[in-house]
Amino acid sequence: MKSIVYTLVLLLLLLSCNSQEYNREITMSFRTIEEQANAILKYYKASIKTKGKERLKNEKLFFEVFPNSFVNMQEIFGFDNEKGEAPLYNYKTGEKIINYFANLSSIKQDDYYRKYINICIDGVWEADNIAYGFGLYNRLYNFPEDVLKVLNQRTDDEIRSVLRFLFDGPHPENMKKSYEKLYSKIKPIDTKISELLKQEYNKLLAESKHWY
Repeated sequence: MKSIVYTLVLLLLLLSCNSQEYNREITMSFRTIEEQANAILKYYKASIKTKGKERLKNEKLFFEVFPNSFVNMQEIFGFDNEKGEAPLYNYKTGEKIINYFANLSSIKQDDYYRKYINICIDGVWEADNIAYGFGLYNRLYNFPEDVLKVLNQRTDDEIRSVLRFLFDGPHPENMKKSYEKLYSKIKPIDTKISELLKQEYNKLLAESKHWY
């Protein structure tokens, strides 16, 4: 009897640890936005200059210091009317760093897509680098099963927010072909998300008629 109780307690502890690991926020803490921006730039440069195990280590650090929310992306890569340019607002620099994040392949898949989805939730087009899901469209189109697996762990409102951000912009009608390609790719795999995608894109089209 004691051995059974011991086994049950051990299993509960393991499940608790796994749950904490699953829900942990994969982002380091910084005293200032400038400090975080410097860390991102540091590990980005270190990653592109190294190979093998050293590169893997630098990419892991780059991933960990990268923003974990849309607000944090704005603080690092965006522009504020009152505060001015964010530390990595420079279009060429910001674009290269975001593209590097968008093409990382060395990070544990679920961790990677959780953070990617986090930075797209509540995303709003603001020109320059704050646009079109920071490249998530390509990931969703090329690796739909991988992204959908993690996306389905979010609420419907969060899913809608991410899908909307993929096509948000001044002229969503110009992205019709991209929308149709993605919709056709997702529908055979996940009818729920393909339907949410259709709804959000149509909302954007309807709203854009009143923007001008």
